[in-house]
Amino acid sequence: MILSVFLLFFHLSIFAQQGNDVDSVQQTVSQDRRLLLDLFRAGRLDSVSSLVDSIESHHHEPPLLWPAERLLLYYWIERYHDIDSLARYFDSVSEEAAFNHPLEQAVWNVLSYHSSENIDTLVVWIDQSGCGDEVFDFRVRLLETLVDSEWDDQPSVERNIMSLIGGYTFQEEENSSEIQTVVPRQIETSQTYIEPWQIGFGMGIGPTAISGNISQYLSAQASLSFDFNVSYQRYYFSLLLQVIFAKLKRDIPVGNGGDVWESGSSSSIGNFGLAGGYSFINNRSLRMTPFVGLSISECAPSEQQIENNNALRNAGIRWGKSIICGVNTDVKLYWMERKDYLPSLNIKLNYIPAMFSNVSKKYSGNMFFITLGISMNVASSQ
Repeated sequence: MILSVFLLFFHLSIFAQQGNDVDSVQQTVSQDRRLLLDLFRAGRLDSVSSLVDSIESHHHEPPLLWPAERLLLYYWIERYHDIDSLARYFDSVSEEAAFNHPLEQAVWNVLSYHSSENIDTLVVWIDQSGCGDEVFDFRVRLLETLVDSEWDDQPSVERNIMSLIGGYTFQEEENSSEIQTVVPRQIETSQTYIEPWQIGFGMGIGPTAISGNISQYLSAQASLSFDFNVSYQRYYFSLLLQVIFAKLKRDIPVGNGGDVWESGSSSSIGNFGLAGGYSFINNRSLRMTPFVGLSISECAPSEQQIENNNALRNAGIRWGKSIICGVNTDVKLYWMERKDYLPSLNIKLNYIPAMFSNVSKKYSGNMFFITLGISMNVASSQ
């Protein structure tokens, strides 16, 4: 605890010397927030309590903590009257934070996750503080509002808090420091670490539909999808590979030699895509991301068909260039989460307009497919 306070004061002295050097100030804020985060993840709530005291005794520009982060920390170090006091003036505090606040949100991500995972314990602590029923109801509802809000959208969190607070009237209490915990209780918080950078991969299978001229030549049966993705907060970049299983509905000529790829033959359509998107929903249980990108496709015989008829080596429809767009949805399976990864149930809708139109007008048409599968997101640093 003494070391923690010493480190904070060391950072504060640097802070005072740096004047108007914005980059250095932001770096110092990030270092102090990382120190707080490390203490919290280690379960050292007594040191967190001392660090919060030091933070609040100095005025920082920008402040070290978001208002919502302060509220969650108060629950963990059992400072319930501080919760009531901050809630009473939350409007003015959040207005100030809107123009001057920490840039990164790793502290909020970790606090909100562990508060959600341990909400039953935190509610028991509130009950054991000896508050009345109305105060208990407010503190629990405020805690639920905090943990149910969007993880990486502080303005949304603050709007939810303001909406709740608007339904309550606050009264000054005579003994504002009556219920305080000298040494906060300790609890295991180090299981999961949420990072803004994540990598992921997934696979799925599902039905496929073809429309336009290409549907006169091919009938699609099903598709198998693989993807590798990188995400930063709500931004999403993906490398896609899809294999669509199909059959020929009519003969397709092979070159100019008179050979044909006969109707009834099985076929596979390979599609390679590179796409980017932005998650308009990304909360504790769901991430939904529209995306758009570029794709390259080919339709070719199987290796077995080529072995049986070497003339088919040059058969097929290549290379179709188009865009690819769709929506990627991950239903997060938090009960299966571990320290390094988070599995999800994945639903992906894909649409490729004019898939082979650049090859030939007779092959113009669109392809739509939906796949259901699993995906895995892994924190980029552990």
